[in-house]
Amino acid sequence: MKSKFLLGWFISILQSLSSVALLATSAWLLSRADQRPSVMYLSIAVVGVRAFALGKAFFRYSERLVLHDATFRKATFMRTAIYEKLVDRAPIGLSGNTMGSLLNTLVNDTEEALNLDLRYRPALIQSIAVSVAGACIYLWLVPQYAWLMILVLAFGAGLTYFGSRQNIATNLRKLSELRSELSELTTVLVSRSKVIRAYGWQNRSNEMLNKLSEQVSKTELRLANSSGLLQSFIAMAMYLTILAAVLVSSASGTLLPGEQVAVLVLLPLAIFEYLQALPNAFQARFKAEVAIDRLEELRNAQISSELISGGEIQLDHFERMSLNDVTVRYPDGQLVKLPNFEMRSSESLALVAKSGAGKTTLANVLVGFIRNNEGNFKLNDSSIASYHPNSLRKVIGLVEQQPIILAGTVRDNLLLANESATDQELITVLHEVNLWQMLEARNGLETEVGAYGSSLSGGEIQRLALARNFLAKRELIVLDEPTSSVSREQGLSLVKQFVVLAKERRVSIILITHDRELAKLAGRLVEF
Repeated sequence: MKSKFLLGWFISILQSLSSVALLATSAWLLSRADQRPSVMYLSIAVVGVRAFALGKAFFRYSERLVLHDATFRKATFMRTAIYEKLVDRAPIGLSGNTMGSLLNTLVNDTEEALNLDLRYRPALIQSIAVSVAGACIYLWLVPQYAWLMILVLAFGAGLTYFGSRQNIATNLRKLSELRSELSELTTVLVSRSKVIRAYGWQNRSNEMLNKLSEQVSKTELRLANSSGLLQSFIAMAMYLTILAAVLVSSASGTLLPGEQVAVLVLLPLAIFEYLQALPNAFQARFKAEVAIDRLEELRNAQISSELISGGEIQLDHFERMSLNDVTVRYPDGQLVKLPNFEMRSSESLALVAKSGAGKTTLANVLVGFIRNNEGNFKLNDSSIASYHPNSLRKVIGLVEQQPIILAGTVRDNLLLANESATDQELITVLHEVNLWQMLEARNGLETEVGAYGSSLSGGEIQRLALARNFLAKRELIVLDEPTSSVSREQGLSLVKQFVVLAKERRVSIILITHDRELAKLAGRLVEF
């Protein structure tokens, strides 16, 4: 990957040098042709103009091809690495991050960090290359005045750098924070759109969204205005360089040939074509620095001791489970005591507690997301901490209060559990959870579920989540308040069907709920 970036940057140098050579050769050719020399005398310059023009276009396309290919590969690697880090820290390790900030980091900050190699370094390298080439030409033609040209070039570059840094330092982090807030608000509004419409909160929600969008737009506008101002200063520096070239040509001790004067006067146009890109390049650099800092903060965040550490034993089946005097201590000091119970394979167990008693904490402990600080939690007679986390996920499944449904088709969401499943297997499991009749009337496995399952009802989402666990052949399924999104009558019917299906498949079920009537549907009940 690094070699591709180096190749792309080298090609960008060839492109910029071709541009300078093209303009210098064209200026010499036009001026010299006006003197009507022999055509044979001009043929070399004509060939040079064509070669440099073709070279500029070829190298420009090649640079884009190589650098973008390397950038896309790096983006895949970076996003995968960040996602793996987030998975290791979930759920408690992400409690200090909002959904918006995580999305902003995973998407926007990653893109900004990539611009360091794609937008900043090529532009800087090209600017240095054309400036050095231009300085060499001035040293060759008018060595006694070349320092003046170099001084003007250095002034334009320095003004761009310090002007950009001052502008970015005050606005960039604010813009990043505002974008995180906007991502969070947008996510909430989309995922809760049904509730917002039902209670008539659209106007208030739109006001909040418009206000935040306006703040983002104003901050972006300030950045854009500053960039435009800097580009105008660079244009002014270009005209000063051209004026200096004219003065140098007229003030030199000996009269310069017309073709040399043309080169001296027109050469700054080619040089400043690349210097004009420096304001945006420096902005890309400073944005990348802020993004990299945010990525490093996320990557280097300490993993809480409450997160499961994971051992090396591979769990391949479920026989029994027992909890005795288990407690969980959160980073803020909150202590949650969990119930004592035992269960065996193919059993259905209901754990009942009031709201706020730690039901979700219990669910996270049971599937190995959170490590217990005290007490004994044994799985198949071994501590749960001794099992490898990935093997736990293969045997123990979780159906959350609000299951994760990805935008796409029913088939896409089911194949997350078993990529090799055939269509017939998918249809069979949908029959079992009583979804196929509804889906068949729509578009079958190709039915679009919408963002967050927006085209499905709460009960249908729960059934789809259960179907995924069945496809994954999990032997123990934890149901965390599975009826929170449906009516009481629907909830009773839903859980009753889940228990029957689990018994038929010889799958163990732990139902976590606050509803005693619902809990009675399980084979055994434990209160805490």
